[in-house]
Amino acid sequence: MQEQAKVSELRGYTGKPLYSVWFGAESEERTVFVDAVKYVGCLKCALLAEKTFAVESVYGRACVVAQWVDPENKVQEAIDACPVDCIS
Repeated sequence: MQEQAKVSELRGYTGKPLYSVWFGAESEERTVFVDAVKYVGCLKCALLAEKTFAVESVYGRACVVAQWVDPENKVQEAIDACPVDCIS
């Protein structure tokens, strides 16, 4: 029952981020995503691009809180530093 409720929430999903704030240009199509299942708690992304990534307090997993708020090179540095390649 809970799964059906979640599916109905996503109907009509446009592809824009659901849980992060968008600061990119209207025409920008690239986004950053953290695969929370692969995440191992290293905190590197949140330390390197602190405006883009945060570690949520309930499960201790990294998430993207804002798109296009850190310079692109800082976000790329965080992606490159990820030891389990969970950021895309």
